[in-house]
Amino acid sequence: MRARVLASDAIYLRVMQSLLSGHGVYAREDVDGALARIFGVGVRPLHMERAVFDAMLAGWRSQQSARYVKDKTIRANEAGVRAFLAQVGCWPWDWRAQMVDEYFEDLLARPERLARSTLRAYQQRLRGFSEYVCDRRYPWVVICEREFGCSPGQLFDGRNLVAHLDEFEGDPRRRPLTVDELEAFFAACEARIASCRRRGRKGSLQAWRDQALFKVKFAWGLRRREVAMLDVCDFRSHSVLPEFGGYAQVHVRHGALLALASRLPAPILAERLGFHPARAANWVRAAGATYVDYVALRARA
Repeated sequence: MRARVLASDAIYLRVMQSLLSGHGVYAREDVDGALARIFGVGVRPLHMERAVFDAMLAGWRSQQSARYVKDKTIRANEAGVRAFLAQVGCWPWDWRAQMVDEYFEDLLARPERLARSTLRAYQQRLRGFSEYVCDRRYPWVVICEREFGCSPGQLFDGRNLVAHLDEFEGDPRRRPLTVDELEAFFAACEARIASCRRRGRKGSLQAWRDQALFKVKFAWGLRRREVAMLDVCDFRSHSVLPEFGGYAQVHVRHGALLALASRLPAPILAERLGFHPARAANWVRAAGATYVDYVALRARA
């Protein structure tokens, strides 16, 4: 894992160095034209520092949108940059790596200690912003050099980023079970059934039920609502697996499909569910119903 991190950093350095070629980058003589495109011809903001910072964020927002980054992620990235600005009390062209170290040291010293994955996400937000404003294909470096006497720099490298060492870094209570743990879990279900039968007390049928529920959920990858709403009639045969009889497949009638139908526009819903939009629209119009009703009808078919 460490080797992959170093390799990615090396690739990043080569890419950033390639941006410094003489093709398609901004020079000092391009500053006036860049400022005119950002603020308007002949316009100079009263508070230049704040205006340049807001323009940086607006440009970064456009860059992320062009990369098809979700709006929720863009807002979170911008909020992370603004939080760091409020904490250090200076503009991006004055940021230094020491400020980053002190900022994250302060976050880790709080009683509500951040998870490793959360801390890495915060770092990646600042790193992404630094990469954008340091990229000489954009005008921020030359603007800052002329207007403020210094330019923004990259704040992160492999030495001050959280290392990605573990396959799963979330809450241990929510991580997926390993194969050995799954085998131990289902063995415990078997042992519970055997214990109830051996003692001759009530509970053996409930133990059988619980074991069947867990195995069905695991075998077909069902959500909690989907497995809770299953009925006996939802199990069906399949020509490819005749040896399983009437239990070769499960037909999920109550799942995320109806919730999806209630949120998506009709054309997108039709495309995602694989039915013809015009046919669905004709059915909805003739039946005086909704697209949710049509999805439910298709699910029962």
